[in-house]
Amino acid sequence: MRISNLFVTIGTVALAAASAIELPPGVPRTVDEFREKHSLQRRAEDSGRKTFKIKASENDTDDVSDEFVSGLQMANHGGTLLLEEGKTYIIGKPLELTFLDDIHIQWEGEVKVRCSEDMPLY
Repeated sequence: MRISNLFVTIGTVALAAASAIELPPGVPRTVDEFREKHSLQRRAEDSGRKTFKIKASENDTDDVSDEFVSGLQMANHGGTLLLEEGKTYIIGKPLELTFLDDIHIQWEGEVKVRCSEDMPLY
């Protein structure tokens, strides 16, 4: 019984201490207040980063995995890989991406992944 009383006492003290802490003015107190204060903004088009494009898949069997990795390698260390809007990119094999460093992917197109030839696209 003494241990449970100790836990109750510690919990009461911790609750009192937490409610006594006052946040400075202007600090968001809810997720909605945070989102309102720190809204997501689209990055400026001229960000000083080189932009690279790769060819899109011509159909659902046109695997562009190698082109995708090449595009990532070109954009690595401070560039942007643009996957264009309205185009589809089929990734049909595992990708080794441990080399990535400071790269942006502007993902406007559709990427479909196929784990094996007998599996549907996702």
